[in-house]
Amino acid sequence: NTATAFGSSTASGNYSTVGGGINNTSNSNYSTVSGGTTNTASGVNSAIGGGTTNEASGQNTFIGGGGQNVASGLTSTISGGQGNTASIYSSTVGGGAGNQAIDQFATVSGGSTNTASAVQTFVGGGGNNTASAIGSTVSGGQGNTASAINSTVGAGALNQATEVFATISGGTTNVASGQRSSIGGGSTNEA
Repeated sequence: NTATAFGSSTASGNYSTVGGGINNTSNSNYSTVSGGTTNTASGVNSAIGGGTTNEASGQNTFIGGGGQNVASGLTSTISGGQGNTASIYSSTVGGGAGNQAIDQFATVSGGSTNTASAVQTFVGGGGNNTASAIGSTVSGGQGNTASAINSTVGAGALNQATEVFATISGGTTNVASGQRSSIGGGSTNEA
């Protein structure tokens, strides 16, 4: 039942560890904070590599670094970045800022203010993109939305894939609202 901490940090769970840094807390069984400042590993078998003000509160969660990241879902992961959230089972944020992976197996690789909010959704990067239906994907771009099952937006800006299996490869302000519809690019097209 050994707990190990250094300096002004606290390790209070069974077999918990704080390797270094300042004001870090490892207060659940088998939890670890390797370094950084004001990080908290409160989930069983959770780990934080470093950074500042990160919180790994779900069981088997991991935060690599960065700041103000929260991994609260079972086996969720945040590699780094700033102000990211992985809050449901096996959700992942690779980095970036203000990204949210908030359903099972949802992934945001990077970028800023992107949201993957349904089961097995993916946002690759860019900004203000949303994948909100099962299996939907936004690879990148700005302000794109994939809101139907297995819908896809590749890139561009302000595109909306709103029906099952609809695809928009790129361009701006395009809307794919028919089942299995496809738009290759251009501007203000509808399918």
